[in-house]
Amino acid sequence: MVYKTVIKPLAILIATSIILYCIHNFVIASYIEASFKSFIHKQHLFLLIATLFVYGSSLIVYKISPKNTGFVFLGLLMAKMIIAGLFIYKLGWLDDPKSMPSRLIFLVLYIIYSIVLVYVVSRLLKIFSDKSPSL
Repeated sequence: MVYKTVIKPLAILIATSIILYCIHNFVIASYIEASFKSFIHKQHLFLLIATLFVYGSSLIVYKISPKNTGFVFLGLLMAKMIIAGLFIYKLGWLDDPKSMPSRLIFLVLYIIYSIVLVYVVSRLLKIFSDKSPSL
């Protein structure tokens, strides 16, 4: 049971992160100006840490109170969105018109990480719904 709820989803999140980092670093970065290449590590590290935090917190809530996991997950997803906006603001990309390609790439990466996160947590919620008695 631990493998199904903890290790396998964690492996999916980390494998997705490594694949996206490799694609970003070796393929997409060759088309971007050299000044924005230094942000690749920061972007992926930020997105991976935020995703693992949301997943880990959802997993802890699942172990304590499975009924509230969905609500906590939605709240953490909203917090992740706000923190991602602050991350972009801190980098100064909102004021720089030349950073539009980097903003778009960050947005695409953010969406992909969020889709994988929703997939992983929805599987966790499905396990809970299979255990609960139907009305």
